[in-house]
Amino acid sequence: MPAGLDALWRSGGTAVAVDDEAIMAEHRRPAAEGLLLEPSSAVASAVVRAQARTSGGLVVAVGTATGLKGLVG
Repeated sequence: MPAGLDALWRSGGTAVAVDDEAIMAEHRRPAAEGLLLEPSSAVASAVVRAQARTSGGLVVAVGTATGLKGLVG
């Protein structure tokens, strides 16, 4: 079983779906400040941003890749 899924189930956490528009907006937001995230890692960032506004609890996300690889040709 993938470690992320195991942690989700053991913690009683919540999985959240994110649409492509929100992913790409979050992909661009940190890039403007010099943090390059791959779109798949931007999903985690988008969810944290949304959940932190509405949740009174701990919000944890894991980003596993940077966008730097896409810049190197």
